[in-house]
Amino acid sequence: MNARSVRWSALWLLLSACRADQQRAQVKATSKDSSAALAAATKVSVASTVIGVDTANRTLATATGSHYRVDNTVTNFGTLSVQVSSTKPLPPDTTIKPDRDATKCKPFLDATFPPRRGAKTNGVGNAIAWLVGVESGPRDESLKRVNIRLEKCQLQPRVQRVPQGATIIANNRDASPSDLRFVDVGQASPRSVLHFTEPGQVVPSADVLTKAGLVQVLDARHPWLRAFIAIAPNPYVAVTSADGKFVWENVPAGNYQLVVWHERLGARVMPVVVKEGQKVELRVDY
Repeated sequence: MNARSVRWSALWLLLSACRADQQRAQVKATSKDSSAALAAATKVSVASTVIGVDTANRTLATATGSHYRVDNTVTNFGTLSVQVSSTKPLPPDTTIKPDRDATKCKPFLDATFPPRRGAKTNGVGNAIAWLVGVESGPRDESLKRVNIRLEKCQLQPRVQRVPQGATIIANNRDASPSDLRFVDVGQASPRSVLHFTEPGQVVPSADVLTKAGLVQVLDARHPWLRAFIAIAPNPYVAVTSADGKFVWENVPAGNYQLVVWHERLGARVMPVVVKEGQKVELRVDY
């Protein structure tokens, strides 16, 4: 290679390095701009409307239209942070005194509200929320196997979110026989029934979670037993933490309806607008 070729090669390498530095700087600046936009959260105050439980359940069953489409090309995301609160003191939990299998089922507190971290907080835990109208976006990466257990005459967890099409594994740790009925909230007929005849029995089922919706788990033999499952058709279904909060990241920009439901407080719906690169802080009051 002659001297001229060597000089051209060195110049090309220098230009390539400069171009790479410019690209890295541009990406870094864009990242900073995006972070700044998200940091400047928009607080939104919108009145919610009370709706019936059966209506709320239908909105979850049809939240994505005919079918949610996984689309990895969607990039116009925003963030939605929600606080669910009660403007009045929360109703106290009741003590359940089982009227059968008394030697095996002791009285217990029916905890419809999980313990909260602060005595002064009015956040509503174990509320279920979902967005109506998101038809495409990222894949739901939630686990496809979920559990529910019957122990000490109670169902645990009390409230959970599971992806549509998952398998539920039910475990009976009690000595009493049980017939768990999975019933859509607002309906009478169960979508599935799981029978337990002995302690330690484990029953998996893929039939329970085939259709999106809000499902109540009951026991024909023990009427005080109760749990709730939100079967999610997309990633935008959540259960509030003990202090009533949750966050959805990577929400496609658009106009949606936010539905919030709690077993003791009922259901509410409100409009929400998600914009690209922005974080919206929303408060829902019961």
